[in-house]
Amino acid sequence: MLLLEYNCFSEADVFQPVSWKSLLERSEPTLFFVGSEASMFKQAKYIVVDTSVLPEIFEKVLEVKKLVANQSERSFSSACKTVGISRSAFYKYRDFVFAYDDKMTQKIINLSLILRDQAGILSSALTVLYEMQANILTVNQNIPADGVAAVSISLKMEEQSADPRTITHALKELDGVVSVKLLSGE
Repeated sequence: MLLLEYNCFSEADVFQPVSWKSLLERSEPTLFFVGSEASMFKQAKYIVVDTSVLPEIFEKVLEVKKLVANQSERSFSSACKTVGISRSAFYKYRDFVFAYDDKMTQKIINLSLILRDQAGILSSALTVLYEMQANILTVNQNIPADGVAAVSISLKMEEQSADPRTITHALKELDGVVSVKLLSGE
């Protein structure tokens, strides 16, 4: 699946502005949500479209972005050559095509922990999170004061991850964990 930002997908396989009136006058059905005008200052509208009905260029744009992000390629130019698209086609769509899972499917939770200032306690907490299949996005630890350190952890919860309440309970059971609070998320 892809998440697309666009105004209208025309028969010519290009994005272009279209008015609501002209859309309503069309006789053929459309799979797309159409905005009123093309403008970078307007709020973007998003839809989910199965890649099987889209031109191949959109998947290739995503592939180029991925190659550069994971540093398999050093530049967009070399990534475009590797994927087999022109740089102009890439630059035309790069700001409008995003992978669906990158934008909407992630459930992020934030935890606040107070840990005793002892070696290995943070490591034990991170091990528990790993065992519960929570993807750790950020870990911020303050300098310990009065024998304790405040730690904030952001997690991306996948389908196979444990429930956030189960995670907080497991962390509270660890030796050296003073408190655990679920700040945001379900």
